This record gives sequence, structure tokens and C-alpha cells, in this order.
Amino acid sequence: MNYQVNRGVQQIIAVWVVLIIFWAIFLKGAVADIYWYPIALSIILLFFSGVIFWEKRIIPPPYYLGLEKFFLIWLSWLILSGFISPHRWNTVFALERVIVGIIFFYLCLWIFQEAWLRKFLVWVLFAIGLFYSFFGLFAYFTKSPLFLLGNNQDMVRGSFVNHNNFAGMILLCFFLGIGFLMTTEAKRTILASEVWAKRVLLVFPLLLLVLALGFSLSRSGWLSFALSIFFLIIWLSSSQTNKKFRKYLPLILILTFASLALILILEKGVIKKRAETLKEFFTEPATGLTLTGRIKIWKSSILMIKDHPLLGIGPGSFWLEYPQYRQKGELHGVRHSHNDLLELGAETGIVGLLLTLLLAFQIFRQIKKNYQALTSRFEKRLFRGISFGLFAFLLQDQVDFHFHIPGLYYYFLALLSFLVGGRR
Repeated sequence: MNYQVNRGVQQIIAVWVVLIIFWAIFLKGAVADIYWYPIALSIILLFFSGVIFWEKRIIPPPYYLGLEKFFLIWLSWLILSGFISPHRWNTVFALERVIVGIIFFYLCLWIFQEAWLRKFLVWVLFAIGLFYSFFGLFAYFTKSPLFLLGNNQDMVRGSFVNHNNFAGMILLCFFLGIGFLMTTEAKRTILASEVWAKRVLLVFPLLLLVLALGFSLSRSGWLSFALSIFFLIIWLSSSQTNKKFRKYLPLILILTFASLALILILEKGVIKKRAETLKEFFTEPATGLTLTGRIKIWKSSILMIKDHPLLGIGPGSFWLEYPQYRQKGELHGVRHSHNDLLELGAETGIVGLLLTLLLAFQIFRQIKKNYQALTSRFEKRLFRGISFGLFAFLLQDQVDFHFHIPGLYYYFLALLSFLVGGRR
């Protein structure tokens, strides 16, 4: 079937998609209903607009991955869990968010099939992370509240309410930047000095992102960053097949240590005081939700799974059941389990948890298949950076709740679509 592809229409839809991500993050992550519903409506309208343009043969058809049956089975189980739940009406909102998230993911797969659009997507996502980092740091150092972004005076949190969620976005953005850094290479038509100029220019935004992560004072973000950088260094220095990437190892090490030094020079007292609580993070300080506190919440989640092993308590119902399972000594009012997998197990049962892991495994297989089939050197190198970013994000999510912040997981899904999506 022939299509008279209209690039202007493709550009408009692509810009609309990235604006949705920008505004979803801008509106405090679009957590509140008053912010989320306009965003959700925009996603649905954009999807149906795409269907109309497809019918008119103005844009290419959607790309099917073979993951659709796994998404359908997983979603069907969530709907069944919500229907059986004693909190049936409360589950409707959670299911709406899941369905809109799936629509947004497939919208990204559909729209960004061509190389020039994929390149547009990743550069704009990188710019979005830099935007919120810059203004967050500006508000932090000037100690002036920014009306548009909210309170960044005590710690950098961009437009998010929770600084840990901001750190999650920075992890994705930073390793995306590392991917861009690895795409710079010497060619016969380019002087070596020009290549190094590009690398140096990329170092500055990466330095900005590390500063934003440092002054977010997110201990889970720091630890996830440190572990991900460690594994990146191991990967760069170990395999013989990655010998060509070893030239980036000194640059990444210099960037990391220079960032740490600059952070200490700018705010040694604040960082030192926060770093001292890393030890307390694994114990039980007088205030604040630490790892010990999270472990108590995880125990509560496991008890929920034991009491409701098949269908769970219903999507989005964790906070309603939690008071009955609160562990002795845990005084924090909790809406999430601070581990999205455990929370999903509590809300949809063991079967729902297994179906989620099966879906994740199928997505990983698709990513591996795509990587092996890539012919673009630019995309192949960018693939590596984005993959480490997703790893760092998911690692931090084991002690946080990133997938309950729509603006944040739309950013994640857009990057995931780059790894999973088909190429035209």
C-alpha cells in the first residue's frame, strides 16, 4: 500500500508528543487529577488524529512488535483484578492511567519510526532534562522561588514535588548524554580537533546534570548513579569487542570526579551533612523514610500478597489497605510501597506480578533483537547510553515509585520506544 507521506504532518505530531512530555513534567509530574486529565485527553486526541491521517495515507501505518498479545493479557488481568477488588471504583483511575500510558507508548512507537524523527526525539528529551536541571539549580543557588517550577531552594527537584523522582529523570537524561558522547568519533572528513570540540561541548551539559543530581540530595539517586557508573566503567574496560569505546573511559572518569569536586566546592557543608545520613539511610534515624522504614513497608506489601495471592487488592488500592498492614514502629503515612514491583504484586496478586515480569522479558528480547539488527552506528552507540539510563532508573525504582508519576514514566516510555521501536 502506497503512502503519500507528509513530513509536515509528521513533524506536527512529533512536536505534539514531546510537548506532552514537557508539560506533563512541568505540571508537577501530572500526578494531580486536574493536571493529568488534560494530558490524558491530549494523548487520546493525538492518537485518534494519527488514525485519521493513517486512513488518509498521510502518515505510515503503525508498527506492530509482537508484544501486543502480552500487553493485552497483562492489561486484562489488571482489569479483572480491579473488577473483583473491594475498592472497585478506586481502581478505575489507576486503570485509566495504565491504559493511557500504553496508548502513549504505542504512539511513540508509531510516530518515531523514521531516523530523522528518532533523532529529533532523543535530542529534545535531552534538552528537556537540561531545562529543568538549569532552572532548578538557578533557583537553588539564588535562593529565589521560581513561580513556574516551584520550590527548589532547599534542594533541586525541578518541577517535581519529590526530589527522588527528579533524580530519576536526571539518571535517564545523563546516560542519554553519555550515549551522545559515544557517538562522537573521528571520520576521514572531520579533523580530530573538531571531534574533541564536540566531546568537550557535550561535557558541559553532562556536568550540569550531575550537579543537579548532586544538589537534589536524593540518596537513592546518588547510589543508583554510582552503581550505574561503576557498571558502565566495567563494561567500557572489560570486553575486547568494546576496545573502540575505551577512549571514552578517561573522559567519563574525569567528568565524574570533576563533577564531584565542583559539587563539594560549591556546597561542601550541605553535601557533607547529607552524605553523613547515608549511613543512617540503612538504619533508623529519628525522622525521614530510610531503607529500614522501606523494608517495613515492603514487609507490609508481602503480607498483602499473602492475604490476596491471586487477584490482589486491586490496582491503585495500596494506600487504602496499608493502614491494616502497617508494621510496628513505622509511623510514616504511605501511599506507595517504594518498590513498584512489590506494590504491583500486592495490587494484582502473584499472577499479575509474573505477567509483568513476562512482559518485561519480552520487551528485553525485542530490545536485544533491535540492537543486533541495527545498521546505524549513531543509533547503536546511543542504544548503549539509553540502556544504562533505563538500568539506573529501574534500579532506583526498587526503593521509590517512579511509575506513579505520569510525567516521569512518559519520559521513560519515550526512551524505551527508541530501543524497542521498528525502523523505517
